[in-house]
Amino acid sequence: MSNIDSSIKDSANEAAVLNVLMYMDIEDVKVENKDPVEEIVNRLGEIYDSPGGYERYLSLHSDGSKSDYEDRQRQYQILKNACERNPHLANMVMNDHTMFIPETSYDEHGLEACTFSDQNGNVIVAYRGTGKGEWMDNAVGVGGMVTDSPQQEEAALYFTYVALKNGFKKDMNIIVTGHSKGGNKAQYVTINSKYNDLIDKCFSFDGQGMSPEAIEAFINRHGKDAYLAAINKMYGFYEENDYVNPLAIPVIPKERRYYFKSNIINGIGDAVKFHYPDAYLNVDGSFTELGERGALSMLIERYSYDLVELPPELRIYAASGLMALMQKGTNPVNGEKVFSKGNILALALIDIPVLVDDLIHTPEGMMVMHQLAGLLGKDIYKALDKVGEEYGIPGVIVATILMVLIIACAIIIIAPLVLVLGFVGDFVKTLIKLQSILVNLHEVAKELCGIIINAINNFVNGLKQWVKENLNPGYKYAMANPVIKVDTYKLRSYADRLEQVNRRISNIDSELDSLYTKVGLKNLKDLIQADFFTDYSYRIDQCRRYLIATAEDFEQIESQIQNQINFA
Repeated sequence: MSNIDSSIKDSANEAAVLNVLMYMDIEDVKVENKDPVEEIVNRLGEIYDSPGGYERYLSLHSDGSKSDYEDRQRQYQILKNACERNPHLANMVMNDHTMFIPETSYDEHGLEACTFSDQNGNVIVAYRGTGKGEWMDNAVGVGGMVTDSPQQEEAALYFTYVALKNGFKKDMNIIVTGHSKGGNKAQYVTINSKYNDLIDKCFSFDGQGMSPEAIEAFINRHGKDAYLAAINKMYGFYEENDYVNPLAIPVIPKERRYYFKSNIINGIGDAVKFHYPDAYLNVDGSFTELGERGALSMLIERYSYDLVELPPELRIYAASGLMALMQKGTNPVNGEKVFSKGNILALALIDIPVLVDDLIHTPEGMMVMHQLAGLLGKDIYKALDKVGEEYGIPGVIVATILMVLIIACAIIIIAPLVLVLGFVGDFVKTLIKLQSILVNLHEVAKELCGIIINAINNFVNGLKQWVKENLNPGYKYAMANPVIKVDTYKLRSYADRLEQVNRRISNIDSELDSLYTKVGLKNLKDLIQADFFTDYSYRIDQCRRYLIATAEDFEQIESQIQNQINFA
């Protein structure tokens, strides 16, 4: 792996430390806009480096735990040491935090962002990772049914807000950054913000990619040259076994993706920590050594590619099934349904079988299983030694008896289950490939039909044009009076109606749920089929948002024209 340019590494290191700060729930210590970073860190020390700190932490976090508190203590220590080591970082000033902007979704556990600036006008715009209400929005982003998720769009609106409010200019050094979903938002903003020409660099830490449908839409929206210019501002920094950045399709150029050695002592035994924002940082706040990509990260990439090959109509359910497990008890910020029948069925019939198939049929999957087996073996032998000591039986004998039982259990129960799951996963992949072949055949047939249809259309269009010009007085009037009249009230009214339709669909889905206990076996199949395809519609919601956006655009243009007329 190539080394990182020293100036890029230094800037990225500051951004990495600030991303750790974004996870520290700074609202606990009543921060204000324009507070220096060092002052915020010192206030956090009242919780994470003071007597009685654990009790205060529990009073602020009802779902808190000792292990989470200890993780936060390490992150606090990183922040403190980084400030002592880097005065520039310590003196940077926080501003425009979304907790102080009522129009954002911050209070609904959505967007959390702020800016950090120095005295020279350099600015870092930072986006926090997935908020408690944003897990289902991740599924929307990967699912492909829409190309811009609501939270991605809000991230772009936030950048517009701070750019206009603070007078960002091209000669300023402006960096956008984020960890996890925050990294994905930073990438989205760099590509799609109307002010992305002001962005100098994008530093994404463990941030996932985009759906293939989104990438295609971005290129069509901005043009290929503008798209390439945007992604060439991006750098990706990852813990070697991070399992989030491989999701979807990466947009960051391969030569600008860097993997750091993990500081997680227990390895795969603490796999969840591979995605922590400090997993690639030493206690002094510096990066760990550059490394190579780990087996777990490569396994998740293979799994992600399998899911991305699904058509969006199925992929959205597969992605939502996974994210539903993470959403837990918090309401989704966008109002999506968490445990719909489609999500549950996709989790059971697509997600789990495909993952098992990747585990047993890929080199990286075998490496992960080997690591898990080694970890499990160590834990088992430790437990057996304790049992042997308690009953006065040598641990070797206890181990032998238990091993025979495990092998018997594996032969009778586990092996058939794994084989079945592997078969289902293989079957799903075969269907995906078959679907791809059918799509190609469909495209060929469509092209042939298109040639014939175009010839017919040319004749029909010529005939229509002759009729318009010679027999249609309304057409002549329209050509003589080229005026467009748009009723934005009706556009908004139609948007409201679409929202009502979506609500009714969700209500019908709930009513279908109540029928499961009332129908016989004869009608059960039809009920399941109807229930599977009756759910919240992302396409209807996208149409609703497009109508509102169109109304706003026309109103803005009308206002500009009116201002010019008044000025004249």
